[in-house]
Amino acid sequence: MHIMKQQCPKCGNWVEGKKIDTLVRKATRKAIRKGGMTAAGAAIGTIVPGAGTLIGGAIGFAAELLMDEQLNDISNGVENTFFDKADYEFTCPKCHHHWLKPNMCSERDSVSERTKEEQEQQKFRKCFNDYLDNEEEIIKDLESAVSFIDDVAKQSVSIEDKVIKSEFFYLNSLCSLFYSKAHKKDSSLHQRGNTFIQMALNLLDDEEYRFVSLLYQSLLFDNNLPEIAARQKQISNQCPPILQMENSLLKTEYWETVYNDFRFDSLLSSCVALEKKEAYKEALLCGELMHQLSDDHSQFISAYFLFSYYYYETNGIERDDKKAFEYANEIASKYDFSNNFNGEELIHQYWQECISEIGCMYKDGHGVEKDYQKAWEYLSKAASFGGYSDAFVDLADMFENGLGVPKSLGKAIELYQQAADLDDKDAIEKLKQLQSNSTDLPPVIPESQQVNKVDEAEQEYMEMLKDCLEEDNEISPRERRLLEKLRIKLGINEIRAQELEEQLLLPQLTEDEQEYLEEYKACLEDGEISPKERRLLEKLRIAFNISEERCRFLESQIQG
Repeated sequence: MHIMKQQCPKCGNWVEGKKIDTLVRKATRKAIRKGGMTAAGAAIGTIVPGAGTLIGGAIGFAAELLMDEQLNDISNGVENTFFDKADYEFTCPKCHHHWLKPNMCSERDSVSERTKEEQEQQKFRKCFNDYLDNEEEIIKDLESAVSFIDDVAKQSVSIEDKVIKSEFFYLNSLCSLFYSKAHKKDSSLHQRGNTFIQMALNLLDDEEYRFVSLLYQSLLFDNNLPEIAARQKQISNQCPPILQMENSLLKTEYWETVYNDFRFDSLLSSCVALEKKEAYKEALLCGELMHQLSDDHSQFISAYFLFSYYYYETNGIERDDKKAFEYANEIASKYDFSNNFNGEELIHQYWQECISEIGCMYKDGHGVEKDYQKAWEYLSKAASFGGYSDAFVDLADMFENGLGVPKSLGKAIELYQQAADLDDKDAIEKLKQLQSNSTDLPPVIPESQQVNKVDEAEQEYMEMLKDCLEEDNEISPRERRLLEKLRIKLGINEIRAQELEEQLLLPQLTEDEQEYLEEYKACLEDGEISPKERRLLEKLRIAFNISEERCRFLESQIQG
């Protein structure tokens, strides 16, 4: 290879030039493959000083008129004509002056060298395009992938140009990588792909090569290392900003997806391994690294892990209710599976748990200011999907102790029973305690069998209750005596009378909520609410600043 040296025009120091056509070749190839020749012109203009996007775009515009199969030849011609005018760049180490200079080799040597390099480059281009066009077939099984890799390896043997040879090694590492991505349980090509990318890096220190090498580090990660989290952090810190990578053979958006996929799998397996070792503090660090990934799936799972580590008093991690609330609320605010909830889906279970525990935190004032109304909304929502006993237990606690709702041991026992049916040990113990202390309580009837089962006698009693509560929502001592006489006459026991009274008192409505319910009842007069009426009700809900959860609960009381 010819070595170009020139004197610095500023200080006279002799400086060895650095060939720059590799960057041009990469940018042109990438743009042609992904965006056509106009894009190629724009890409070239951004890399080679003096080759503006206007000139590059003009070349591209003309090239777009040709057939698709001609693009590679045209791009190769562009590289070997227009860009030979700026083959070398110089930076003086003494005064830091920077300048460009064309290749000054003899015309015969230049043409000879260019022709040989062009042949080798065409060879690589054919292999690379074959892979992109047939990737699905190539990586469908191990035999096809190995066959392609062996064929590319044979073709690379005769390549002399180190840069082009590195690209052959890189292509084989890509094939191995994407085979591994498509067949996650097959690690046959992990080590082989890693060997190829290291061989490519030995020939050329390229940003994209280094990035792929990091992916292989995640793929080959050893969870038996003494300091797993520290090594995982080191890998994450080494990763270049993906969307800022230049001259990439593949689109950076695609690389971001691939990176998220490999890093998620690696970090998740490390979390599991560390939890088995009870190294929860290191598992927390891996969860935080996972949360830095840009895709929704990684952020959802990592937010749940971090919520769990901070909320459930994990060994080695100081409980932090504020952080736990932030991570749980991140899940609740960004995702909603209400319309398609499936109790068998793990992600749906995580979401339901976070909804329930947010309600608990609002109830107890852990990590957030106490708010019984919000507690009721979140807990009721979580309980409505069934299957999660904590939601029933916390709702039962609200009724047992009158937290934001009228105190009702009967309702509390009913909810504890629902949790006990899910084998919740605390609920079973609580049931035994309450039933032993309240011998006059009637047997618990499942809610599905007792809601709104009001007979004529009870209806008459409730009408008198409404009259007593109409003006100030309170019952005076005189009214209480009259109610008691009516209760005895109608044959309603004390416990049932208390429940009927609680039905009228729950929930306590604000003026806005009462007005909303009046409009809702008016819409229900025809039997169904039309889409137009639903849109108008939604606007009214927003105007009154009533949450969706609160609205659905209020409506359910009317519908019941």
